[in-house]
Amino acid sequence: MSHQPDLVDITGLDRGEPSAIRRVAAAIAPPCAEWGVFHVVGHGIPPAELTRFADAMRRLFELPAATKQALRRTRANAWGWYDAELTKNRRDWKEVFDYGPERAGAPAASHSDGTNQWPAAMPDLRDALLAHFHRCETISRGLLRALCAGLGLAPDLLDAAFTNQTSFQRLNRYLPCPDPASADACLLP
Repeated sequence: MSHQPDLVDITGLDRGEPSAIRRVAAAIAPPCAEWGVFHVVGHGIPPAELTRFADAMRRLFELPAATKQALRRTRANAWGWYDAELTKNRRDWKEVFDYGPERAGAPAASHSDGTNQWPAAMPDLRDALLAHFHRCETISRGLLRALCAGLGLAPDLLDAAFTNQTSFQRLNRYLPCPDPASADACLLP
């Protein structure tokens, strides 16, 4: 038994190729049944686009504190920058940035809990992050179609249920721990 997720090549899935849908449906069935996770390859995102996304993410987290505070998420808007999440009632050593789809001329869906916040002086950052979001959205829709096909359903059966979805993307930046545990703190006796 491997301790690594299965690699699933999704080449052609983004174009809706019937043979790709069938191939991916068969490939994701075992890992979905056993672990519920798999590693996607063949997604078709060009290396230059991935570099553009990584650069935008780095620049976002390197913004001055005051600029990030202006993008801070709130009770009324769950999307934006944040640095005070808790795990087991202890503050995490990370900062996050959540963002999602923008629909030109349309209000946010009533069931959405976020509206994007962007640094006004950096439209290229917004463009790079949204381009990556849309690529991931296309990949997700292809995987949804493969899941349907794997269950013996019409691949497009759930398309309508996701036309006004509330998916969002989270970027994480893990900061150095100011008080790390000793190297042997996790060793079992």
